Amino acid sequence: MAGQDGGRYEIQLLSATGRDVCAEFRIRRDTVEVWYQDRCQAVMDRDLFRAWLGGNLGPYVVDDVMWTSTEGESSALVIRDCGCWLIPPHLMAGLRAQV
Repeated sequence: MAGQDGGRYEIQLLSATGRDVCAEFRIRRDTVEVWYQDRCQAVMDRDLFRAWLGGNLGPYVVDDVMWTSTEGESSALVIRDCGCWLIPPHLMAGLRAQV
């Protein structure tokens, strides 16, 4: 599930313990912050991230966050020491529209 609130976009994730958790993307003029468990995990350049979202040009790594393409149309989000999740195309499209 995802939602948007102005300059924010949220993606609901499932933790390793089966709890619902959330990755929050705070979209600023020049950056996109990735927040997970009340901690900023990465501050990404908005233009570079937009370019990656448009073309999935290999892995995109910033701070404690890595994005990568997977077989099919999903993308993988990896947050160091937190987990790895497959993000379906419709949620990636929502994020792309915000960025």
